[in-house]
Amino acid sequence: MPCGNIKKFALRLADRIGSLFLSTIASKANEIAEDAKHKMIEVDDMVKALNKCGFGDYAEIFKDAANDNGEESDEEPEKKRRDKDDGKATGKNKKGKKKDCD
Repeated sequence: MPCGNIKKFALRLADRIGSLFLSTIASKANEIAEDAKHKMIEVDDMVKALNKCGFGDYAEIFKDAANDNGEESDEEPEKKRRDKDDGKATGKNKKGKKKDCD
């Protein structure tokens, strides 16, 4: 927070408001994604949700932040994880043999 003199109650209130805001935008983005037959919420769905909820002024900032943080590609995250850690997601190595778990 920008100011160090925020009372605990005000800080908890700001946290709660932020959570409700994110929940509302995510819920609207989920509706948009379902209507578009997306399996996952995409950045464009979030931008449309911001616009529909009256927060269109933040859409560009949101898009910039998504691009700065490496927006996910169309490849499924589970497949990326499996490829990245050589089968750890399934518990098997490349040859299909079961790996020991730590």
